[in-house]
Amino acid sequence: VPGVPIAVTLGNTATVESSTEDPVPANNTSNLVVTVVTSVANVTISKIANPNPVVAGTNLTYTLSVQNLGPSNANGVVVTDPPPSRQDSTCYSPEQDLPCCSRPLPCCRA
Repeated sequence: VPGVPIAVTLGNTATVESSTEDPVPANNTSNLVVTVVTSVANVTISKIANPNPVVAGTNLTYTLSVQNLGPSNANGVVVTDPPPSRQDSTCYSPEQDLPCCSRPLPCCRA
């Protein structure tokens, strides 16, 4: 079923014994069953353009919002957003230093 984590059940039994007589041997064993659920991340992205429509020769700003709705951490997340083929320049101005970025992005300031 899509979106439902796959679960695995692990069983484990621990025992203890002694060479000294034990009057209650029934408590010398402990059984445990653990359910392990695989990691599931629900990553989302949305994009807006401002202004829209844009006048030729003026600035256009794209804003991307990326979220992980969980329940697990999202590892190895990569955002790809190539500029439109008719756009003549690209600059990035991240509002925060993102952990997925291995180097600072070029920044344009007015």
